[in-house]
Amino acid sequence: MEHFIFLGLFDNANLIGYGIIEEHSGDIPQIAVAKEFRNRGLGKVLLKKLLEKSDSTQIKIINSDAGGQPFKKFCESINLTPGPGQYEMLLQL
Repeated sequence: MEHFIFLGLFDNANLIGYGIIEEHSGDIPQIAVAKEFRNRGLGKVLLKKLLEKSDSTQIKIINSDAGGQPFKKFCESINLTPGPGQYEMLLQL
């Protein structure tokens, strides 16, 4: 936890978006903006602020739902292309 930085976007006292970045690796495990505040550039502002807090030369948005349309649209708007992906494995016991 000590290497993660948490940032929030607020409308008055209401949290409308947030992001988390691991300061050394540039991994972003979570980034979100409330539905009613999307498509206003807030996600880009949040991403920029997260990048300013990292000392990594690259970022990775990890554990995201790549099939989700809002996230896919956001990634396209910042020219972020999907990487090789992540595998989830389940073993029935």
